[in-house]
Amino acid sequence: MDRVDSYEIEIAIVEHCNLNCAYCSYYSPLAKEGYLSPAALERDLKRIYEISGNKLRLVKLLGGEPTLHPRLIEMLATARKCLAGTKILLFTNGLTLNKMPDSFWGSLRDYNIGIISDKYSYRGFNEEKLMDAAAAKGINLLWTSVGPKLMDYFPLDLTGSQNGEENYGKCDFLNHNQLRDGRLYCCTTPPNIFHFNNYFGTELKVREKDSIGIHGDITHEDILAYLSKPIPFCRYCDKTRLVRESRWKVSERKIEEWS
Repeated sequence: MDRVDSYEIEIAIVEHCNLNCAYCSYYSPLAKEGYLSPAALERDLKRIYEISGNKLRLVKLLGGEPTLHPRLIEMLATARKCLAGTKILLFTNGLTLNKMPDSFWGSLRDYNIGIISDKYSYRGFNEEKLMDAAAAKGINLLWTSVGPKLMDYFPLDLTGSQNGEENYGKCDFLNHNQLRDGRLYCCTTPPNIFHFNNYFGTELKVREKDSIGIHGDITHEDILAYLSKPIPFCRYCDKTRLVRESRWKVSERKIEEWS
């Protein structure tokens, strides 16, 4: 596939979530409570910006649910300090927006950080009220799609027997690059699979070549080269059983939701 000159990344600043979506590709319904520290965020964002500069076109701060972070204002300030020329979005499910303090909204304005959400179908969700609440604080709330939130079933092959080359060629998670613990992953699954393994007692293996370390002697070109090819973990994705655009529902935390 053709390579591009820039890329975007996601960083999970909170592991757990307050919504519990079935089929969650971050395995948040299975995650224990956990928060990224401002120091860890600064270390990784500062380094990735040193490597790629404005070729890093977008950074999404997400979770889990990022607004649950007890030091969220500090996290927003840290992100902007490290990413002078990069677009930053906070990806939220919207459940807590009406409860957020003025300091939260002021930080979004001061640090030029956008906010984006999905149009969920959970009880009590009101698109207009959320947009009005954000607008009243001087923030334009963005949506990922025009219609209601739908979920895709991306089943795992727990035996790891799939054709990784073929999977990569038709992967839906390309450009969902996630930065975690000093390593960049070209997909959201391997950096979050530990939640799945811990909850269900499975042993899906993440290898060193599934990611690229950013704190060594690497260049922007090295990152682009890594992002342009399959990784060993691609063998766990079973594209033959993929089901698209299922109606949103609450997770029952059963292994069949992901396998």
